[in-house]
Amino acid sequence: MSKKTKSRKIIVRVNGQANQGGRKEMEDFKRVVFDRDPEQAFFAVFDGHGGRDAAIFARDNLWDNIKKQKGFYSGDTGRVIKAIKDGFLITHRHMWKQLDSWPRTRHGLPSTSGTTATVVILKGRTLYIAHVGDSGAALGRLNKERKLQAVPLTADHKPDVPSEKSRIESLGGKVLSRNGDLWSFNYYRNEFIVSPVPDIRVYKITPGMEKFLVIASDGLWGVMRVEEVVKFVHNFDKDDICNLGDVSHRLIQRALARWRERDLRADNTSVIVVHFDEINQDEPPMKIPRLDKTLNEEETESETKESTDSSQASDKTPNQDSLFNQKPALVRKLAFRCSNPIISLKNEHAVVTEAGRQGIELENISV
Repeated sequence: MSKKTKSRKIIVRVNGQANQGGRKEMEDFKRVVFDRDPEQAFFAVFDGHGGRDAAIFARDNLWDNIKKQKGFYSGDTGRVIKAIKDGFLITHRHMWKQLDSWPRTRHGLPSTSGTTATVVILKGRTLYIAHVGDSGAALGRLNKERKLQAVPLTADHKPDVPSEKSRIESLGGKVLSRNGDLWSFNYYRNEFIVSPVPDIRVYKITPGMEKFLVIASDGLWGVMRVEEVVKFVHNFDKDDICNLGDVSHRLIQRALARWRERDLRADNTSVIVVHFDEINQDEPPMKIPRLDKTLNEEETESETKESTDSSQASDKTPNQDSLFNQKPALVRKLAFRCSNPIISLKNEHAVVTEAGRQGIELENISV
């Protein structure tokens, strides 16, 4: 008689935060969606440049465009990857059709608004990571020795990266530096060159090993290394178990402090932290208040300037009933748990597709 194999489950816990920093306008946007399928979710950060229009358009349309593609709801990894790529390309084409409706530059030229996009799609126990630009994502996971590792999931698409610079120049472009920002420009077509084709990685979650995921704009990654961010989140979870919903707020405060230490004007900074909390199947499921499945911050709620000092924000974490009625210095718009968070993970020995488990082991951290 065969022995029955127990299914292992996790609770997906999500927390997000945004801060305008020292910039004149908030061009960072994020989106979190728990789809009709309880085992499917969408997490994304968009870092706009040259205006907010492209980032808002991507935030509002990318997920829907991905889901509409043939093969996305199939169980075939290759078809899902193709659907994600096609969704990015369609969003890019639709975005250019909107160009004439966006505000022109101060010289009266068509808008040069663009955006990064870092997207993580959870389907069962599989993460699909797709990105363009220099926003990024990283995992905090345990290795076989139960040591914490930082696993970068994305590589920046910056014009000063040799491979990206070569791609730009092969298209007739040239990398320019404007006020410290690197731009890729095509002299012949008189337009910016930005590749809308995302890099895509597929990562299989192993129960009890992957602890959390961090998605953020370069307002965070520009001043904190991946291993620093992973260590910070781990230590916060361990030391402040009663205020886990505050982790992205504290992470942004650390990033803002780094900008100040360097005497630099802080960039827009957006962070989403996704925890994968393993639970014992023999225990009854945790009762969680039902909140909106889709949280899509509006400009008035997400824009908080760096001049708002962290000391003005209450250290107390609001309960979920009053979460969206409060107006703290940093808006906790996405501090929530999904309404149907139980995800079955039946395979204890998941394999990795198109992504290695190469990680940065963090010293003196055991779990």
